[in-house]
Amino acid sequence: MVERIACTLGKQHGHLKILRVVSVGSMREGTKIREPDEFDFILVLEHLSRPGAIDVVGENEHGSGYKHVIVKDETLRSQWSHCLNNNLIKGTMGSGISYFFYWMFGYDVGLRQEFYKQLKNVLATVMKNEGTCVMESGVLSLRKASLVRHGPAFTVAFRWKPIDEQSKDLKICVDLTPAIQLELSEEILEESQVYDQRFYQALKNTNRYMIVPCNRAASCWDGLCFRLTFTETEVQLLSTNKYEYISNCPRFQDYTWLFSDSVLSHHIRCYKVMKYIFGSDSPIQDRGV
Repeated sequence: MVERIACTLGKQHGHLKILRVVSVGSMREGTKIREPDEFDFILVLEHLSRPGAIDVVGENEHGSGYKHVIVKDETLRSQWSHCLNNNLIKGTMGSGISYFFYWMFGYDVGLRQEFYKQLKNVLATVMKNEGTCVMESGVLSLRKASLVRHGPAFTVAFRWKPIDEQSKDLKICVDLTPAIQLELSEEILEESQVYDQRFYQALKNTNRYMIVPCNRAASCWDGLCFRLTFTETEVQLLSTNKYEYISNCPRFQDYTWLFSDSVLSHHIRCYKVMKYIFGSDSPIQDRGV
C-alpha cells in the first residue's frame, strides 16, 4: 500500500518522484511489542538525491547534526523555486510567518509543506481508486484521506479487517517521512565522531546517509534546516533479521563480526522488556515484571 501511494505521488507530481521506499522503525527491527499497529517508512526523493544535484553545507546554530541544502541543478531550482531562499531549499516554513498566511495563501512554503499538500491529494486519489488491499488473511484499507503531523513524519491511518471472525479489527498508523539520500563522506562524518569504530565501519559499508527536513520547532529561523540520519545502518545493526541480511548481501560478508559482536539477541530482548515496562500507561508494579 505504501509503494502504491509512493508510485502515485511520483506520477502526479514529478518533482516528488520516489526513488525507493525504506522500511524502518521497530517493526523492521523486530523490536515491536504488542500489536503490529505502527509502521515507519522513509520515502527517498529521487531527483534531489541524484549525484551532484545538491550540496550540503554546515548550519552554525544547531551543530554538526544539522545541515542546509544548496540546490545546484538548474532544473530542480525551477521545480522547487517556490521553496527556495537564495538557492537554499527550505525544509519547512520560517518562524517569522504565521500558519494563517501559509494555509490561506501558500506563503513561505518549505519541502515539508509541499510534501504534505501533494501527499494529501494523492491519498484522496488512492482511496478512491485502489485504497484496498485484499489478502488471504484479511483486508487492509485506507481509513481516510488525511494526514497527521508526527515529528518529522506524516501519519496515514489504515484499518486491518481480518478474515478470522475471532480476531478484532486493527487501526494501523503508518508514518511517512520525506528524505534526501546522499553518499557518505569524511566531511559529513569523521571516524573520531563515532564512539565505536565498529559502527563507523558499518556506516562506511552502507556508504550512504539521509537528510530529513526539520519541522519548524527544530529548525533555524528561516526554516532551512535538515537533520542527518543514519537510520538504515541502525536498522541493519539492530534488526533481528540481520543474519539473513548478511547472507543475502555480499557487501556485508566481511563484516559478520561487526553484527555478532555489537548488538546481540539478548540485548534486543532486554530492549523489548524495557519498552514493555516504560511504554505502558499503567503502573509498573501492576505489570508483573
